[in-house]
Amino acid sequence: MRLEAHLTTSDLQHALLQLTPMAVSLDPDTPSRQLSIRCPSKVALLDGLGLQVVTDLQLQWDVIGLRVPMSLRGVSLLLRPIVELVAGEPALLFLPQLQEADLSAIPGILRDVILARINDALSRPEARLAWHFMDTLDFRFPLPPQVLPAFEVRLFARSASVHVANGVLRLGIDWGLTAEAPQPATS
Repeated sequence: MRLEAHLTTSDLQHALLQLTPMAVSLDPDTPSRQLSIRCPSKVALLDGLGLQVVTDLQLQWDVIGLRVPMSLRGVSLLLRPIVELVAGEPALLFLPQLQEADLSAIPGILRDVILARINDALSRPEARLAWHFMDTLDFRFPLPPQVLPAFEVRLFARSASVHVANGVLRLGIDWGLTAEAPQPATS
């Protein structure tokens, strides 16, 4: 059995408005180095690519012991959806990638270091938005007590696929259906 969810630009924009502002650590050893992502000014689905988010970023960076805040306006981030194994189980991931940013006001030597740190931070597994759907989409329904033997019907996700086309993010879930003896209660 396969079910497909269609997420529109407005669905995803609504979720992003609830998630932002958010901060991403740029250096696990230096908590003061962080990237703050503001509420998006534009959200669009790009066919074959993913979700484009235009937003402002606030960068906190330490240079020789001094905290240097930098504002980047109208930065374009791409959130590319993929289904990938995480800890041996399929998960829906949104991989962030800096598409466009005007860093011309930042001196060249700092620009390269900062851009490398931003891209490195965004590519780390802990910066990814991940949904472990195999755990979430596992349902058990007991049969009525009049039915013997006592069984449960289990509906569970087996695999998934995701793609963006025609302005819609399509998430397809392949399901399994079984009848099983009830699991013993755990305390």
